[in-house]
Amino acid sequence: MREPNPRSAPGRTAFPDSAVTAPAVAFTLIELLVVIAIIGILAAMVLPSLGSAKEYGRRIGCLNNHKQLGLSVILYLDDSEGLYPPRVKPTWVERLYPFYQTTKLLKCPSDLVYPTGPEGLTPELSVNAARSYIINGWDDYFKTTLKPDDWALFLDHKYPIGMPETYVKYPSDTLMFGEKLAESHHFNVDIYQGLGNDITEVDHGKHSSRGRQGTGGGSNYTFTDGHAAYIPYGRSINPVNMWAVTSTWRTNAVILGP
Repeated sequence: MREPNPRSAPGRTAFPDSAVTAPAVAFTLIELLVVIAIIGILAAMVLPSLGSAKEYGRRIGCLNNHKQLGLSVILYLDDSEGLYPPRVKPTWVERLYPFYQTTKLLKCPSDLVYPTGPEGLTPELSVNAARSYIINGWDDYFKTTLKPDDWALFLDHKYPIGMPETYVKYPSDTLMFGEKLAESHHFNVDIYQGLGNDITEVDHGKHSSRGRQGTGGGSNYTFTDGHAAYIPYGRSINPVNMWAVTSTWRTNAVILGP
């Protein structure tokens, strides 16, 4: 007669005669290195996409600034008998201030620019605000229409009359505002100044997919009809120079290399 197994007695939990122990799972050094390498590859794939998404958001914020500036010029034209802000002091920043009313929109979120003096919510102090944008100076119009003495005043920023808006023949294809280089202190795009600061002062690649300004990508612009748009690098001055209003200078295109 078999003896009862004490392990299976009533009220007691039965256990197997021999416990089966699962083998411990461990990664080898090579396996860990492979996992780390895979994580690195995935990060390298994802991080640029995140950076591009952030830059795209900044670009859209900048585009909204352009739209507000375009609206401020349209309102200014209604108050100035259809004349654009003249290329004299007070600058366009001060003249348009009553219509845009916040200097925050003068700075592109992608831009590293800083105030140039005391700031405040007045037209007089608005000129010191951090500023990313530059307005058309309409040089080709004034060169074509002014007498020599008045042209000399214009070049010296002393001609007090702005260009009539009626002279713009292609409002949806003529630029009002662009994005200047961060180090530039210019207020106007002057295509007759030096080499033409539509080349030397305008940043044609503010929003670059390669993470470096001025080396591709493109920039935002405001047009004279008030709309704003992103234009790829160099296309604002080629095949048509959209800063110009005269036929001669609109076809005087310049090719920029990245």
